[in-house]
Amino acid sequence: MTQYTVEEMMKAFAKDAVEFGQEYDKNLDYSEDSVKEIDNILEMVHRSLPIDFKTKIVNPGPSEQKLATISKIYGAYIGEVIQKHYGGKWSIEMNTIIFTMGETKLFLPAKVYQRIKNGSEENVWYYYQLLKQDFEESGV
Repeated sequence: MTQYTVEEMMKAFAKDAVEFGQEYDKNLDYSEDSVKEIDNILEMVHRSLPIDFKTKIVNPGPSEQKLATISKIYGAYIGEVIQKHYGGKWSIEMNTIIFTMGETKLFLPAKVYQRIKNGSEENVWYYYQLLKQDFEESGV
């Protein structure tokens, strides 16, 4: 059985994001602007979630396992965009996937999961813009 590094695994997840993005007619090219497209995809996933118990009976929406997979895929993509433009690396600490930039630890799959569950208040495009500003100010 082949053992993959966390870097290899996250690159593979990001490639999956590119493929799945095509299903939403989104061209994900690892540009910074493509993170905006990720946020649009996540909004569609968010809207597929049931809003109350009555709705959940009729349409249960994606399972928690599927939401976790979507979170890893799109979190990986955002991390790969950051890595392409600013550097950084992936790691796993205490069973949690982390993207590290210098001393800063980003929990990108968790951020994507929050975006799906909580909606636009967790906008990943806006989050990316804040990160970008921090990276540029710190000279990363």
